[in-house]
Amino acid sequence: MLRSHRPCLPLVALLFVAACDPPPPTRTGGTAGLEYSIIQLQTVTDPDYPGVDARVLIRDAIVTAVDTYDEDGEGSVGSVWIAEPVPGPWSGVQLFDPVVIPARVRLAPGDIVEVSATLDEFVLLDASGRPMDRDGTETELVDASVQKIGETFPPGPTDIPEAYLADLRQAEPWEGCLVRLTDLTLTGGYDRYGEAPTAGGASIANEMYEIPGAEAGLAIRSLTGVVTYFFGFKILPRGPEDVEL
Repeated sequence: MLRSHRPCLPLVALLFVAACDPPPPTRTGGTAGLEYSIIQLQTVTDPDYPGVDARVLIRDAIVTAVDTYDEDGEGSVGSVWIAEPVPGPWSGVQLFDPVVIPARVRLAPGDIVEVSATLDEFVLLDASGRPMDRDGTETELVDASVQKIGETFPPGPTDIPEAYLADLRQAEPWEGCLVRLTDLTLTGGYDRYGEAPTAGGASIANEMYEIPGAEAGLAIRSLTGVVTYFFGFKILPRGPEDVEL
């Protein structure tokens, strides 16, 4: 979603940590675009915010999730989520259907990548071209090419309250990020949109993994996943390892 300016957050190199403002974008040449941090791409009031449709470059991002689950049988796979080396609010983003270079590479959480892409704020439009969702958009990177440049330990999630995902303002900083919720109770199974509601107002979507036996009353001790937005915020578990009953 579109963001307002936030206080400075610590950024990190892979081996050294330093608390500072995001560096200004640097010229890379060619068609890759200017180099940005993910946090800069999420801050529309930042002086260096590039704007929608800008071509951008992100270096040393870490893969947090890869969608390989075709939940509707129509080939809906391929999105990748990346994050800054230090987890936290505003630090993650979705790559929609990126091209991996070389094609033989299969990305996985913990891969270090360089990404060239176009910044987009996705929202469905009606026949007249007006947004169908007036509450928000999904910040994502489209027309992306991804090159794996290394590996590190898979990043861990950030614990947030379940209620955050029921509130647009509180959920917004975590869009695209890997988070963990605890002590959930389902109030229903998956609906026709592939979403299961919780007693605290969160929504669990089956875009990457469907929890077996999901029905009203199911207790979940711990649930890890990436946060996405589509007519409301949802958490997407990546596989059975993300669900503790």
